[in-house]
Amino acid sequence: MDDFEIELKIGFLEEAEQAITEVESCFLILESDSMNIENINKIFRLAHNLKGSSKAVGFDEFGAFTHEFETFILKIKNGALSCTPAVVNILLQANDHIQLMINGLKSNLAATFDSANLLNQMKNYSEMPAVKNIDKLNPVTEIVSDVSTERYEPTIEELLAMAEAQEALAANQSKMILKPVIELVKTASPTVANAKQPQTVDESIRVALSKVEALLNSVGEMVILQSVLKEQVLGHENEALKKTVIQLSKISKEIQDSSMSLRMTAVKPTFQKMQRIVRDTAQALNKEINFVLKGEDTELDKTVLEKINDPLVHLIRNSVDHGIENSMIRTANNKSEKGTVILSAYHQSGKLVIEVSDDGGGLNPEKLRTKAIEKNIISENQKLTDDECRNLIFAAGFSTKEAVTDVSGRGVGMDVVKTNITELNGEIKITSVLGQGTTFKIILPLTLAIIDSLIVSSCDHKFAVPLTHVHETLRPTFQQIQKNQNIGETLLLRGENLPMYRVGDFFGLRSHLETTDLIALVVRSGEKPFCLMVDDILVQNEIVTKPLGLELQNLKGISGSTILADGKPALILEPQDLILRKKTEFRTNHKVIEKNERSNDRLRVA
Repeated sequence: MDDFEIELKIGFLEEAEQAITEVESCFLILESDSMNIENINKIFRLAHNLKGSSKAVGFDEFGAFTHEFETFILKIKNGALSCTPAVVNILLQANDHIQLMINGLKSNLAATFDSANLLNQMKNYSEMPAVKNIDKLNPVTEIVSDVSTERYEPTIEELLAMAEAQEALAANQSKMILKPVIELVKTASPTVANAKQPQTVDESIRVALSKVEALLNSVGEMVILQSVLKEQVLGHENEALKKTVIQLSKISKEIQDSSMSLRMTAVKPTFQKMQRIVRDTAQALNKEINFVLKGEDTELDKTVLEKINDPLVHLIRNSVDHGIENSMIRTANNKSEKGTVILSAYHQSGKLVIEVSDDGGGLNPEKLRTKAIEKNIISENQKLTDDECRNLIFAAGFSTKEAVTDVSGRGVGMDVVKTNITELNGEIKITSVLGQGTTFKIILPLTLAIIDSLIVSSCDHKFAVPLTHVHETLRPTFQQIQKNQNIGETLLLRGENLPMYRVGDFFGLRSHLETTDLIALVVRSGEKPFCLMVDDILVQNEIVTKPLGLELQNLKGISGSTILADGKPALILEPQDLILRKKTEFRTNHKVIEKNERSNDRLRVA
C-alpha cells in the first residue's frame, strides 16, 4: 500500500467520522417526525455515499455493511418499516458500529470486524407497513432509481468514483479526488436544484493541530513586538513612520483575528451528541424527556471543547436521572408528564457559559446535608448554607441514590465534572428551586492566547487585567467613600455600595496612597460587583498570555503571565478569583482564630 492510498483511506475515515456524528441527530428526529422527507433523504444520502466512497478507497467490509445499512433505510423510505423506537434503536446501533469500524480502521487499516449479529437484525427485521410510501409524497426527492433490496447494483456515481480512485492510485497523484462525505451530508435536498441562485460552500482542508499552535505562537510573538514598536515610535518626530506603524497595527490585528479563529469551533457537534445520551438514559429509566438545544453555533476553543464533553455527559445524565421526576410524581405536582432538559451556550463577559437546566424537583439542601452526614463527608455539627449544601453533590463518593443502577448510584461523576472544569480554569455554579428545577452553569475561558487588557500599576508593580472584566473606571471622590464595619471601605456609585479591594493587598504590598488618589476598576463580570483599586492605568493593550509554572498553576486569581512592551513580565489578574481567594483565606483564618480561642478557654478552665 503506497503513501497516496494510505492518504485516501485516512481522509475518508476522518470525513466519515464527522459525517456520522452530524447525522446521529437525524435518527432521533425520526421518532418524533417520521414523515420528514428531507431528514430521511439526508440519512439515505449518508449511507449511500459512505457505501460508494468506502468501496472506492478499498474498504470492502465497510462498504458491505453500509450497503445493508442503506437497504434498511430504504425500507423506511419506501414505507415498508415505520419509525418505531425499535427501528430507531437498530439505526443507532448501526451508527455506533460504523463509529467502531472507523476507530478500528484508524488504528489498523487492515482491521476486520464482526458485524454478523447487526447485519442479521437489519436483514430480517420486518413489520406490516404503517405509513404510505414516502417517495410517492414527493417524487422529486428520489435519489437513486431502481434500487433493489435483494440485489445490489452500483450506481453510475459509484462506478465513476471507483474509476477515478483507481486512476488516481495508478498515477500516484497528490490530490484527493473523492468528494468529502461531510459535504454530501450538508448539501440540501435535491428539490432545491430548481432554485435560481445555487448555494456556495466553503472548501476546507485538514491541518495538523501542531501547525496551528505554531502559527498562534508566532502571531503572539508578533503582537509583543508590535507593542514594543508602537511604544518606541511614540516620541518619534517622523510622521511617515508613525503612519506606517499604525497601518502595521491594523494588519497585525487582522492576522491575529484570523489565526485565532482557526482554533475556534462551534459547540453544535458536541451538543448534538447529548441528544443520544438523553434518549438512551430516558429509555433506561422509563421517562419521557423533551430535550432542547440553544446556542449551538456558539464557538469555543477546540482544545477546551474536547475536554468539556465528559462533564456535559455527566450533567445531562444527572438531570435526566436525579432532576426529572417520574411521571406519577410530576402529574401529582400539576406538571406535564414529559420533563424538559435544556442545554444552552452563550458568550458573557468574554467567557463561554454552558447551562444544563431541567424542570424537575430541584435540590433539597437539607436532604443533601443529611446524606453527606451519612456518608461521613461532613460532620453532624458542621453548619452549611443552602448553596454549600447544594455543592455537596460535587464531593467524591456522594450520591442520593439508595441503590446502584446502570445509570447512577456509585457516587462518581459529579466530582469528575468539578475536577475537569477546574482544570480548564473554569467554574461551575448551581441554582435550584425546590419543586421547580435546577440549573448547572459552567463558565469557561474562550481562549488562552491573546486578549485585550488594561495594564495597571500598584505599589510600583505592573499587572494586566482582562478588559472583559472591567465595566468602567473612575477616580473616587471623598463623598463616594463609605466605611463598612464588616468589609471595610465601599464605593457609593449611583446608589449602589461596592466593596473596594486594593490590588497590592492580595500580594502583601503596601500602598501609601490615599483612597481618593487611587483608580477604581468596577468589575461586574460576576454575581456581585466590586471595585479593584489600582495606583494608575498605564495603557490599554493586547497581551499574549503565557501559562505559569507548575508550582503556580493552582494559584487563584492569576490566570497567567505576559511580556509587556518594555520587555518585562507581568501577572494577568482574574478579579473574581482574587476575591474568592481573599474570602477563603478570611474563613480559614477565622476558623483558626476560633480554634485557638476554644483551646485557650479549655486551658483557663483546666
